[in-house]
Amino acid sequence: MPGLGQTLLHASTVLDDASLGALAREAGDACVARIPWLSSLGQCCGAAGVGDHLLNLAVAERPERYRDAASDLATHLLLRSAGPP
Repeated sequence: MPGLGQTLLHASTVLDDASLGALAREAGDACVARIPWLSSLGQCCGAAGVGDHLLNLAVAERPERYRDAASDLATHLLLRSAGPP
């Protein structure tokens, strides 16, 4: 989902198509809903990829919810890697 979201977000800018941006936000929202259950921490389809997509949404779209979700995801990454809270 994060890779697809990144592609949609980029395409919405390049093609100036707001509907693609809406799909990118839907992908981001789906990722946010799955954060507590992410077991893979990797870049492609794991937590790192989700965080990257959320930060890109936060920059492009400006809603604080994506920035806040990225912060929650960083906590999730630390906890999953046995780091301190």
